[in-house]
Amino acid sequence: MRSLFCMASDDISGGNKVFRHWMKLLIEDGQDVHFYVWDKRRQFAGWPQLQVTEHQSVEKTSDENFDFIFFSNLFLVPMFLPYIGNAHPVLMSMAYESFHYGKTYEQAMQDKAAFSKILRLPISIMAVSKAMQTLLNERIGVDSYYVPQGIDSHFTLRPASPFSDSPKRILMVGSYLTPWKGMTAGFEAIERLSKEMQVQLVLITQPTINRNIFDKYSFPIEFHCRPALQEIPDIYASCHVNLCCSWHEGAGLPTMESMRCGVPAIATRNDGNSEFARDGENILLVNKNDVDDTYNKLKLLLSNPSLSAQLREQGEVAMRPYTWESGFALFKKAQREIFATVTPSVADKAEMKTLLNELEMEGLFTPLDIYKTLTQIDKRLQLLCEKLSVRQLTVKAATEELKDIKDTIAPFMQNTKSEYHDSFRAPFDLCRLLLSITDEPKFVDYAASIAGQQRAARK
Repeated sequence: MRSLFCMASDDISGGNKVFRHWMKLLIEDGQDVHFYVWDKRRQFAGWPQLQVTEHQSVEKTSDENFDFIFFSNLFLVPMFLPYIGNAHPVLMSMAYESFHYGKTYEQAMQDKAAFSKILRLPISIMAVSKAMQTLLNERIGVDSYYVPQGIDSHFTLRPASPFSDSPKRILMVGSYLTPWKGMTAGFEAIERLSKEMQVQLVLITQPTINRNIFDKYSFPIEFHCRPALQEIPDIYASCHVNLCCSWHEGAGLPTMESMRCGVPAIATRNDGNSEFARDGENILLVNKNDVDDTYNKLKLLLSNPSLSAQLREQGEVAMRPYTWESGFALFKKAQREIFATVTPSVADKAEMKTLLNELEMEGLFTPLDIYKTLTQIDKRLQLLCEKLSVRQLTVKAATEELKDIKDTIAPFMQNTKSEYHDSFRAPFDLCRLLLSITDEPKFVDYAASIAGQQRAARK
């Protein structure tokens, strides 16, 4: 079998970790595996090496005569479908993607029309959990194969962090900039708890910017930004509890990994963990987006050594069935059935382009050219402000450049629903602000100060 694995990026994430592991197992099974990375700007340097060939072009996919094309994200499907030839397209559904878009909880929990259209295209779907199967069937009306992920072998039971230790270390995993991770509720609950006992947040995360959002909290924070994969189990085991506040998870890999290491877990009722979670037995469940409930469960667990010991023991037992061997057996069974029973069909290019446009308009997809434009604009603004600060640019020249940058940004400000609207909003507002004070005698000093404040806020 020849398979192409199409990834949105090769950055560190639970989904990419699982996606790469399927690739590894297929290679070990003797299959010919290729991969394609859409956004090469974001790549994690710490992945284990895979003996795979990188595929460079969407348009030449059919020339490679692949048997399968596996997709990590929904937006990749309409990109490739017109060019798949005789390959069988398969979405690896590791989460219900509609629930990952929206600035508020209410917005995120709504189905997105363009995503629903893609899920109803003639593609096969492998779902990472039974909860995902149910969501796909009930909300979209499509069936899927159950192909659960495993837990990597280096996540094993470790000695418990002594319950008497202080401060109590509270682990959270994920990007603090991503709304659906629900981390703000966790931070607020920890802040409230810090008034009653010594606590410390241990944060495993990807971003390094905008850490000024933590300035308002009084508890100490230990940051682990993109740690080496082999270090993660020991970071988990150094903590008294793992707190997951996500509004939705396909399965909740960090929660599963921490439970396998013997770390008691508190998690939202986030769909994915419904398969293994037994509230009060092997985990404590909290309501999504509920600071009071999260605070109460943290206080309960961190004040009760017997409950902590019970969750540690029962949580580790609950994770034992999640092995890559059992998951891969189901993967290969689904692969054989798809190959034997499904006849692939090539999609219409115009129809797929329309779908991509709908995704962009709904704020579910950003073309790479737009990311490049934003990067170029940021660099132009930074250079302009730097030149002003050292008096290498006249006010007249600065005014002309600011107007040109603002005019370049303006078309991207039209659709307030777009994924990139807020990203363009910041430089657009900065241009407008600077243009409004060009007549001020101290314009250069003001511009340098404003630019410095903007840079500091993003660090």
